[in-house]
Amino acid sequence: MIRKLEPSKRIFKLLARENLYLLISVVLLGPIYYYFREGKVLEFDYELLKIFAGILLLMNVPSLIIISSYFSENNTTKLEIDIDGREISISQKGTLKTYKFSEIDLSVYHLGKYYQNRFDNAMRRKMLSSDLGYWELKFNNGDTYYLSSLMIDFLHEAPIVINTQFRFRLFPFIDKSNSKEAIQQKALAKREIVARLTIQYERKSEQELIDILENRVHFQTEAIEAARNALEKKNVG
Repeated sequence: MIRKLEPSKRIFKLLARENLYLLISVVLLGPIYYYFREGKVLEFDYELLKIFAGILLLMNVPSLIIISSYFSENNTTKLEIDIDGREISISQKGTLKTYKFSEIDLSVYHLGKYYQNRFDNAMRRKMLSSDLGYWELKFNNGDTYYLSSLMIDFLHEAPIVINTQFRFRLFPFIDKSNSKEAIQQKALAKREIVARLTIQYERKSEQELIDILENRVHFQTEAIEAARNALEKKNVG
């Protein structure tokens, strides 16, 4: 399977959608909450609307700044990922380079803090900037790319590079300082891969799962663990 990606307007649509949800919540739920708390109907006057518009604009400022930096980084970027051939081709400013997955030295998904919930279930609330993020990809020869959500639509899926690490921040601005802090999330990435494979393996027969476990030298550790989980679920069922 080959995925071809380049900058798109998708992230602006996501931001507009989150603003719409917020607007609907305030317009519909705000008066209801006010009525039960104060015992009277909330009246939207011009001053109140100006205050709300100002707050909404202020809440969008970090997202707009981040998107601007993403556009500056990726406006000439084109990305092609050959998952079956395990190759990545990246074009920036007219220069095209192709790399093997085996040449990847570092793969880090920089995501909004909200998406750490799927690892620790801390129930963080979503923000307007939560869907923003980028993929830091460094190769053995030192070439480093920052591929943002302005063009990538799979940042919140299981990583295509198995050893991908994660870094979660409130505002995921592109950080080129090569900091090693807070990106040692390999165990978390493995847990997500195992969970995804377990769901897929539940469609296999018991004999197919047993064959995987008996021929484990031909499979990665995540596949072995997923097969064991799927088999246990079938036996319990």
